[in-house]
Amino acid sequence: MIAIGGDVTTPGITVFDVRRTLRPRRDPVKGEYVTGAGPVFRGSLRQRQIQVDVFRVWRP
Repeated sequence: MIAIGGDVTTPGITVFDVRRTLRPRRDPVKGEYVTGAGPVFRGSLRQRQIQVDVFRVWRP
């Protein structure tokens, strides 16, 4: 999951590594809010990403 905003991965973009059991039934779409919490690790491309323990989606 990639979110616009934040600066974990790069300024303005945050990558969430969400395990299957935490994923919503459908992927969030533009205009919906997501939040994730967990430790930050290096991904396979050496980017910083959040290894999500808690993930939420708000649909306005």
